[in-house]
Amino acid sequence: MYGRSLFQQLASAVHLPQTDPLKLEANSLAPFLTTTNTTISRPDHKMHPHIRFWNQDDFFEWLDKAPEADLTGRGKVAYLEDEGGNPVPESTVKGARKAVRSGYCELTNRGLAPKSWGKLCTTGRQLFHSIVENAYPFFKCANDGWKLDHLAGTSYPAWRRTHLDDEGNWKSKKEGDESDEDNSDSQKGKKRKQSASSIKSEVANKKIKGMFIC
Repeated sequence: MYGRSLFQQLASAVHLPQTDPLKLEANSLAPFLTTTNTTISRPDHKMHPHIRFWNQDDFFEWLDKAPEADLTGRGKVAYLEDEGGNPVPESTVKGARKAVRSGYCELTNRGLAPKSWGKLCTTGRQLFHSIVENAYPFFKCANDGWKLDHLAGTSYPAWRRTHLDDEGNWKSKKEGDESDEDNSDSQKGKKRKQSASSIKSEVANKKIKGMFIC
């Protein structure tokens, strides 16, 4: 099953004791859930002074002023950065997207998949952030988890339409495997190569329409 196989991969990556999502007990997730929102466990500017985009506003301000060379040099997901403030490599972004989709699967298996990302319940958000942030800690370097929320919020609608029915259950048809989605992303990326100026224009338009707010 598509959802189960993705969860098993992610469970192995973050060392969950149970890799079957249907047998996973809530108390086995306690270490992940309890560390997500504690001030002690989350990094801050003092720990990582080279990170630029702790807040969405920081990114918007940079986006408005950044020269074209800076835009093209930070990849397709410009707001993502590692603990040293460097752009996240495309291969790592690809892995992070897989983790995000695995998080969607776990939410679905637990009956927590929202109709829209902005309607995700508190329990679901804690679970999702815990799983993905433990696999890719650089997502923690953002106040209120805005980077992960934005990445998830922008990709969730299409994922839900593809894999879930109107009630939030898995569609009965056999789902495509993870490699199909990765190949699709790659093909779309090749077809939609944009200049730095057009990227800036597109993001600015999305900002105006409120699409950055999850």
